[in-house]
Amino acid sequence: MTKTEAPTKKTEVKEEGTMSKHKRVVYSDKRKIKKYSLVAAVLLIIILCVFVIVYKSIQPRPLFILEDLYVDSVSNSSLMVKLLSTNPSSKSSLYYSKIGMRVWVEGNFETERVFLANTFQKPKSVLAWTAAVATNSNNARINGSFQMRDGVTKGNVIVDLSIQWKSGILSSSKFSSRIRCPLLLNLKDLTSAVSKPMSSCSLLLNPKDFT
Repeated sequence: MTKTEAPTKKTEVKEEGTMSKHKRVVYSDKRKIKKYSLVAAVLLIIILCVFVIVYKSIQPRPLFILEDLYVDSVSNSSLMVKLLSTNPSSKSSLYYSKIGMRVWVEGNFETERVFLANTFQKPKSVLAWTAAVATNSNNARINGSFQMRDGVTKGNVIVDLSIQWKSGILSSSKFSSRIRCPLLLNLKDLTSAVSKPMSSCSLLLNPKDFT
């Protein structure tokens, strides 16, 4: 072995050791990055879950009941609709807007839509809705001459509106909604066949068809 060969081998060994150490450092950094990424993903999922839970908790659905439907004693040509809404939440208020109410008779007739003023409902409160709905509608179908008939038929009081939940500084988007209150109607005058029906109403959020 010559004198020039020995330093060369030592240099090669040193370079190999340096490269091996560099590989270990790079591998360790990659493991740390993966670990931090996993922790960040878990935290993000937890935050999203908490947000969804909080968002849903401020949006309890209001409850609607049809209290009565009768002929207006003053005009004798309009139907008086009485509706009750209950806000079950102890924290969230409700804001109702774009409120349109009408009476629909199964397969026969639909009254004109009457529009109500925007209204605000506080938590844990009951709100009374009263509207006079005209029965001289132009939306009558060919077989819709209900005034000349006797008996009863199925019908619905329908309310189309937008609902927004508010809790402190938080507020939801406005949801286009439809309230549907089924009941039996007298064909002669479209009044409720049952006095004080107290019919439970369904609430549909974001209905696709508002016709």
